[in-house]
Amino acid sequence: MPFMGGTTYTDEALDKAFIEITGSNVRADALPMVIVFTDGFSQPDPAENAKKLHAKSIPTFAIGITDGQIVNENELRSIASTPKNVFLDSNINELEQLFVQLSENC
Repeated sequence: MPFMGGTTYTDEALDKAFIEITGSNVRADALPMVIVFTDGFSQPDPAENAKKLHAKSIPTFAIGITDGQIVNENELRSIASTPKNVFLDSNINELEQLFVQLSENC
């Protein structure tokens, strides 16, 4: 996906994901999960909307994408449902394994 530039609105994305996942049109056999790709610098802070997902026990993954800049790891940790669900460039091999595991379990 190409970089589009501009402000990052991760809070809105998490709110939309929450509405879609908890809405009435969700398949009963669907595995709820949210995977967020972000630079980790959202405005406003996405933590409150992430907490709504966490409260429903929806697995949430935060993947820090960077072009050499420093990623806001605190923001990524607030988005992810567990610390092991945070991925950065330094653990990209683990991310690849995650996608393999997810595809095998879906």
